[in-house]
Amino acid sequence: MERKKITSILQLVLVTVFWGIGFPAMKIVSGSVTPFYQVGIRFFIATVVLIILFHSKLRYINRKLIKDGLILSGILFCTYIFATIGIGYTTSSRASFFCCLAVIIVPFLLWLVCKNKIKIKSVISAIICTIGLFVISYTSDMGISFNLGDILCLMCSVCSATHLITTEKFIKDNDPALLTLIQMAFISILGLMVALCIEDFPVEIKETSLYALLFIGIFGTALGFFMQTNAQQYIDSTRVGIIFSLEPVNGVIASYILLGDSMGARSIIGGILIFVALIHSEIDIKSFVKKLKNEQQGDEGLIIEREEISNLEEE
Repeated sequence: MERKKITSILQLVLVTVFWGIGFPAMKIVSGSVTPFYQVGIRFFIATVVLIILFHSKLRYINRKLIKDGLILSGILFCTYIFATIGIGYTTSSRASFFCCLAVIIVPFLLWLVCKNKIKIKSVISAIICTIGLFVISYTSDMGISFNLGDILCLMCSVCSATHLITTEKFIKDNDPALLTLIQMAFISILGLMVALCIEDFPVEIKETSLYALLFIGIFGTALGFFMQTNAQQYIDSTRVGIIFSLEPVNGVIASYILLGDSMGARSIIGGILIFVALIHSEIDIKSFVKKLKNEQQGDEGLIIEREEISNLEEE
């Protein structure tokens, strides 16, 4: 079980790398494809990829799986709607901050809805993480006012937190591959339906945008969401939220490498704070200190024993 937890944590960290690279990739795609066509196409690609990978499991799809997948699809699609509309009413820096607040929302949502006891350790980690996100996102034009765009982006975080918690619940009774596949298929349909109603069809897609869209669809969507769903069998949603806070850190690094964007002191400090929060959430400090004390006492006892033996030999 412990090995599965470690593997799941590594999977989630890899997901944040995929999603981090997705930031500059989406910036490239946005020059050729409008937002909801992006959603529809990337999730369609993800659906095709998952069908190819898990076609042997398709016969196990049942009504419960479809129902659970539809609920998760609706929640996840709402995160994209709130983020897409919200960013039009606020600055990009404020949007990036408010859209990443699932980390602080998850433990309180678990307490409010599921009546779970709030763990002080989780709250401390979430607060450190939120400070790190603020440091990364902060710009001089952020100010202290609260506008419509901020509220919509905050709702994006609420939906994201709800998706994590609901996934943790539904994965207990469903196959992770099929649950992911159902979500990808439904969101693809929803995205394309909305796009056909409100956006112009992308007549010409640049070659670089096509490659970026393929990366987002295969790695950022198909593999990313499958690995998340699979990992949530062993990792609770609070810890998943903290690990997912690495996404903007990886986004800054990827944008620096791929697009030549600047990576200032704020990005580095914010990244360090998020790493500290992650380490704090994963390490049992009391057990670690106790273990060190026991080892120290054991070493001291061994030294005393050796000294006594040495004294006896001299006598």
